[in-house]
Amino acid sequence: MFIATAAPEKLANVLLESINLDVQIIGTPLQKKLGGWTSGIHCRSEEKVRRLNKLDIKQPWFATYSDDIEDDLPILMGAKLSYLINGDNNKIKHIKIKNLKLLNWV
Repeated sequence: MFIATAAPEKLANVLLESINLDVQIIGTPLQKKLGGWTSGIHCRSEEKVRRLNKLDIKQPWFATYSDDIEDDLPILMGAKLSYLINGDNNKIKHIKIKNLKLLNWV
């Protein structure tokens, strides 16, 4: 199982380890440089798809979850089941995705 996130990989890994969840993270890489942290290519939009393809994780994916339909449109469109959590209704009405389920989490 994989999670593709725009968040820094290091942060996502620490979070998942804290709840004993063994999932491979595909995220924004960070490196120490000049006394601070710098990021590599931001893992969002088409970059998520590119990184999954690079790992030979091909479409259609079983399920994708997102909270931003515009930012994650490429990954949502490549799944058998797509879930949008707490989506912005103004953005949703202009975009059509087959089998998109809208979820509202408190």
